[in-house]
Amino acid sequence: MVEIVINQCFGGFGLSPLAVVEYYKKKGIDVYTFIGSSSFSTTNVKPIELYDITKDNVEHIHMSFDPIKCDDDNYVTYYDIERTDPILVEVVKELGEKANGSYAQLEIVCVPDDVDWYIDDYDGIESVHETHRYWG
Repeated sequence: MVEIVINQCFGGFGLSPLAVVEYYKKKGIDVYTFIGSSSFSTTNVKPIELYDITKDNVEHIHMSFDPIKCDDDNYVTYYDIERTDPILVEVVKELGEKANGSYAQLEIVCVPDDVDWYIDDYDGIESVHETHRYWG
């Protein structure tokens, strides 16, 4: 069986900053957190433990692979993580609701190994479908 992380509410797939940091920690990769607005010009680095991830300002936490720069080459985003990544699945299982991004309710679904599948999205609510042929 293949385990796939999907979103089950309106809004869209998203991981909390805590989940992203845990994911990269398990991969042995250091990430650094930055506070600020939507720009990448800030260099104020704080450990993830100092953030209250239940607050609304969670979108203003940026993450980087570099402790000094938060730019396009160093910016960390959960969109780069494969939904079937075993470490992602492990983090979502371990953190439960704390893994959810601001507008997400994550769930793990299982699909047989021999099924060719894709993730369908309707206003952020995702479901896994078997791929089939289509003309037209």
